[in-house]
Amino acid sequence: MQMQSLFGGTTARTLGSLAATALMAIAAPAQAVVVVYAGPPIPIVANIDGLYLNVVTGANDNGFVSGWDINLYNNSSLSTVLVFWAATGGGYVGAGTQVSVLAPGASVGPASTFLTTPNIGGGYGSTSFAGTTSYFGFRFVNESGGTTHYGWAQLDAGGDGGFPASIIQYAYESTANTAITVVPEPGTYAMMALGLAAMGGFVARRRKQDQAS
Repeated sequence: MQMQSLFGGTTARTLGSLAATALMAIAAPAQAVVVVYAGPPIPIVANIDGLYLNVVTGANDNGFVSGWDINLYNNSSLSTVLVFWAATGGGYVGAGTQVSVLAPGASVGPASTFLTTPNIGGGYGSTSFAGTTSYFGFRFVNESGGTTHYGWAQLDAGGDGGFPASIIQYAYESTANTAITVVPEPGTYAMMALGLAAMGGFVARRRKQDQAS
């Protein structure tokens, strides 16, 4: 009603259509309730303990953490030192003995293939991550309710064999058994910005036309 009084019925209907299209484009890749950590990088210490991380509480340490979900550590006896380990019921998206590098826009969920052996990937997880800043997918069991959830993390493993290393950011879907999408590709935000700019330009032109008539 407010748009109608400002711009007239035709303009309101057109704006409504544009707004609905923009909202659908923005909402399409969104999940139910995605919880994101984007604070200071969390270091993965280059020793046998490495990083223990509780995804839900954010608690982390170079050693055991109550309710931990992710554990990445250094095992210098292996040909590649960055090792992925998961708590009971958890795992990492991968194939064979390799934790997979995920592209932006990839989905992590019930349909994904997870490595769940005690030593995830047999210590070979870093062969794809060493010298890169990239994403991996995981699943974990929320200790508060015993439900399975899915997430992704951005790993900076710029050194030889994957060290020095840190988790730059991570996200998980708080709705149980629901897939999550790795952060949108950069082009998504550019398209959203262009769409909003186009809407703003349309409104400005229409107001000038209304004032002139």
